[in-house]
Amino acid sequence: MSTSTTYSFALPSPAQVMEYASKVGWRHIGSNAHSALFRLDENGPARQLIVPLSADLIDYPKAMRSAVACLAEVEGIPAFIAAIGIQSEGVDQVGIRCETDEPGIAYIADATALFNAARGLILSSASAAVDPRPMFGQSRPEQAEKYLNDVRVRVIHGSFVVSMACPLKPSLEADTLSVGVPYGRQVTNRLLDGVEAVLDLVKDSTHLEEGGAWAELVQHGVSAELVDALAVLAPREGDRARQVEVEFSPSLRDPRHAKHSIEVPPGFHNLLQDGARLLRRLGSAIPSRLVGEVVGLERRRNLRGAVTGKIAGRLHISGTRPRVATVRIDAPDGSEELLIEAYRARRAVEVHGSVSQRGRNYLMASVDSINLTEEHDPSLQDALFDAEEEFETLFLSTSDDTEGEV
Repeated sequence: MSTSTTYSFALPSPAQVMEYASKVGWRHIGSNAHSALFRLDENGPARQLIVPLSADLIDYPKAMRSAVACLAEVEGIPAFIAAIGIQSEGVDQVGIRCETDEPGIAYIADATALFNAARGLILSSASAAVDPRPMFGQSRPEQAEKYLNDVRVRVIHGSFVVSMACPLKPSLEADTLSVGVPYGRQVTNRLLDGVEAVLDLVKDSTHLEEGGAWAELVQHGVSAELVDALAVLAPREGDRARQVEVEFSPSLRDPRHAKHSIEVPPGFHNLLQDGARLLRRLGSAIPSRLVGEVVGLERRRNLRGAVTGKIAGRLHISGTRPRVATVRIDAPDGSEELLIEAYRARRAVEVHGSVSQRGRNYLMASVDSINLTEEHDPSLQDALFDAEEEFETLFLSTSDDTEGEV
């Protein structure tokens, strides 16, 4: 006995179907009391669409389902997805695909990962569409939370696909974003641009040790939460690749392309986790100033000419009292010779950057400038040596790969 799966969906109104058909290229030929006839001459042989108008006829539900199925077939999407789009002034489709041996069936761990990744990608992108940040934490924009509640999700066959219908115009009180671009479209744009930017970066691992490379992605909608979602989605080494698919609603055409499919290959899980950690540190960074002496230098492995310095000095964190600390920094490009000179001549340096707190320790997330200074604290070295075991250690970046003293 053969079986087939048919998804039920709420029927749109005739007016909604007719408006949608007109937006996506169908031409209205004519109408009578019971039906409206449309014709489509694009994409091959001409097609016709019959939209029932009389809801009191006994076969109206069947006829309306046929009309929706006709629109869905042309667009290459399931009928229930087309019905959602027709009734919600257009939706962008975001799919998270996992290749499985049996269509529609996945191990619970894989299915859970797909659902968690789907939620994380939508929520982080909705947040970035309002206010791009390295990290949102508990201060996500209220607009993003409301938008997430308007997203509908369904599992469809095609291996195992978590398909999300993302409305272009959610029912929010105000659209605070770009004029003429619905908030929902900005969400899917942020998701698409952010995922592509992150995967491009991790595939080019030569820049992963540079904190600035991750910071530059924030403008593309990348946040710690988006990278966390990709880390959840990323398959382990030896597993099959997964896909993030975006299909823009034909009711609001995108100049790039209607459909996008981005492969998330195996082997990047750990790199993505590292990137998310760095973005969290960037997101909680506090402007700071450090004055002290360079007490050690090391060459950084795999980065030709790059230098890591250890600076013993007094750290001034905005809003707090100065403290004595040993700071480990990766010298920005062009400042390596200055650090070497300061180390050899025992000259004091002044460093401006940002730190974030991690328990009793701190992370200096970025360096804005390093300069030689005449500022000097005679008591500083004695204090450092007397309390060496109690010093807080600060790191400029996640790079711990060093080899050999300068």
